[in-house]
Amino acid sequence: MIEATPSLKLIAGSELEAELRLRRSASLFKRVAPSDVAVHEADGWTVARANKYSVRLQKAKPIDQALEDDVWSLLARLGFTQLSQGRRFVIPVTKGPGQTASKQIDVLAADDETALVVECKASAPAKPRSMAKDLAEAYALRGAVTSALRQHYGIKKKIGWLFVTRGIIWGDNDRARADEFKIRVLTDNDLDYFLRLADLLGTAARHQLQAEVFGDQQIEGLNRTVPAVRGRIGGRRFYQFTIDPDRLLKIAFISHRARLDAESVGTYQRMLRKGRLRDIRRYIDGGGVFPTNIVVNFRTRRRFELSADKSDGDVALGTLYLPNTYKAAWIIDGQHRLYGFAGSKWSKSTQLPVLAFEGLPPSEEARLFVDINNKQVKVQRSLLVELMSELYWNSPIPDEAYHAVLSRIVAVLGKDIASPFRGRMVQEGDTQTADTPLTVTAVYESLKKSNLVGAIRKGVFDPGPLYDSDAQGAVRRSVDVLSRYFRLFADALPDHWSRGNGEGGYLCTNNGVSALLLVLGAVVDHLAQFGSPKPWQATPQELEDAIRPFAAPVIEIFRKADLPDIRQYRRQVGNAGQRQAAFAMMEAVQSEKPGFIPEGLEEFIKSQDQTGTNTARQLMPELQLMIHDATMTLLLDRFGRDESGWWRKGVPEKVRTEVAARRETNPEGGAYDQFFELLDYRSIASANWDSFDPFFGFGSGKGKESQLAWFSKLSAIRNRIAHPERGTVSEEELAFIEELADHFEKAAALLP
Repeated sequence: MIEATPSLKLIAGSELEAELRLRRSASLFKRVAPSDVAVHEADGWTVARANKYSVRLQKAKPIDQALEDDVWSLLARLGFTQLSQGRRFVIPVTKGPGQTASKQIDVLAADDETALVVECKASAPAKPRSMAKDLAEAYALRGAVTSALRQHYGIKKKIGWLFVTRGIIWGDNDRARADEFKIRVLTDNDLDYFLRLADLLGTAARHQLQAEVFGDQQIEGLNRTVPAVRGRIGGRRFYQFTIDPDRLLKIAFISHRARLDAESVGTYQRMLRKGRLRDIRRYIDGGGVFPTNIVVNFRTRRRFELSADKSDGDVALGTLYLPNTYKAAWIIDGQHRLYGFAGSKWSKSTQLPVLAFEGLPPSEEARLFVDINNKQVKVQRSLLVELMSELYWNSPIPDEAYHAVLSRIVAVLGKDIASPFRGRMVQEGDTQTADTPLTVTAVYESLKKSNLVGAIRKGVFDPGPLYDSDAQGAVRRSVDVLSRYFRLFADALPDHWSRGNGEGGYLCTNNGVSALLLVLGAVVDHLAQFGSPKPWQATPQELEDAIRPFAAPVIEIFRKADLPDIRQYRRQVGNAGQRQAAFAMMEAVQSEKPGFIPEGLEEFIKSQDQTGTNTARQLMPELQLMIHDATMTLLLDRFGRDESGWWRKGVPEKVRTEVAARRETNPEGGAYDQFFELLDYRSIASANWDSFDPFFGFGSGKGKESQLAWFSKLSAIRNRIAHPERGTVSEEELAFIEELADHFEKAAALLP
């Protein structure tokens, strides 16, 4: 346990390493006599290890101590060589003539070039909190603290001031005040980002943090010059030079999308990948070299001294003065190559080729990033959707500017501390899981369809009820309102929400979010007619209060829903399925509020008189696709991927003839398996029963024919769905389809 005795000491070396081991633990520990265990257990301690004469107890650290220890540990891991000792680190300050006092500093850290004074504040659960008093106190004592640090600790370097918070939602006024006082604020997402970056880069990540704190401030010791060639490419000025990685790492900056917030622009880089960094470091340690350029952008003009008689048109040879600031060379391409040298023995002796542009705006950086990566590694659709906020931010074209705002809203929803989407949106390049069920593209498309932010009509932007005075305002207001709306469901149904797209979850899925946005759109339209104040005039809090009674019946649906009910919602996929699910929710709202009659709801309610038919109509294509996928998986696994295998050996001749005839009549052609009909799968299963039996055998009968009899029943239901004049689907038939769909969902997990 960290001692609570006040300390005036900065520690380094082995003392720092010893304290780091204690700080990094998530728990507090202490030893007591066996007879005292019960007393301490009543105070929240648990037994970690019992010995003959003593018992080691542990319990989670209080939230304030956990935050301070996380920040202290982060700074130690980032390579700050001197840190404050203990949690009660105090320094003597002079407050006026003859007035001295002790000032506690949560964390103090220093390296060869800078020092950081850190204030930590935590709250659980997350909530808005005024930071005005804390900021004012820090600002008032800044001069006295600076003098004390210089006098008592010999800190002559640049000093930065940092507020790190966890679980605190900052207001706009407090953020503006922090900017005015030159105090850098790191919130939950920022801290998570730097902790992750420390895992990836070790001490090289320190310069990223220093860049955040000191921005464009000049730092003594960063002054450097390099021989360079100056020229132009496509009207853009560039410099070509070589530099050792150690020097470039200090001024380089990566604006990662992993820490996007509502105000930031220019965050186009994907997060570094641990595996790729490891491979590159192994390559470097083996003597490997990189002949291709690291591409960067100096956002400010650089001093360049031309060598005598060393120019030829636009091309000139001379001396380039590199920036003496952190956050100076914005990495456009080559982040893995550069950071692969972090901590390497070659970082000071190797030369990297650099192509540096000058004065490119963030949108141009993003375009270059997309152009370079589209030529080398295909940029995924999800990343391109995210990049719209950089490519089109402040575009004069209404459609582009609108999509940039939507992109930024979705990105911030995935990161903002107040948003229930925080941590639930899958990162670009990763795989969807139950914990990260939402995709950027799906949420973006759903938000666009809702028209809540606005819409483009005949080339002109028509603002929606969530829009504010400008793009930044629209992002802030939309994130605030949408976070409040979805929080109604996340807070009321925490177990359901936490399941994501796992068994028993629906609302926190792409389809669930889309349906809830459709409900919100209908509610806002209703409030626009009958509410006061009108949605576009209401504050986010007023809008939440107005929406809450309409959300309550929907919450009640899912509070009472059993697993079959949830499965029914989960099967309603795509645009049509999402609208059906939304209308089912709206019907529940109308039962509580009869005046709530959104467009299309009455037609939906009337259509439900055909018991089960509409549900079966939605389920049938999904079920047939599952049957197709299972068939092809089994055929390819047994006979191989070539047509001479799965097609010739696995598909009966009669089926092949009929499928080939259907294919010939289609002018667009296509793969053979695209022309299978429902009963063709039965023939294929029957011909290969030894492989298909475990997956296609369904029902209580014995023998192959009995186990495949379900195909005939399903085909009859399918024909009735396709021809409404033949009647509706009964409840028993709907149950049969649902049971069959469940069977194939489970079978899919067991397929080879």
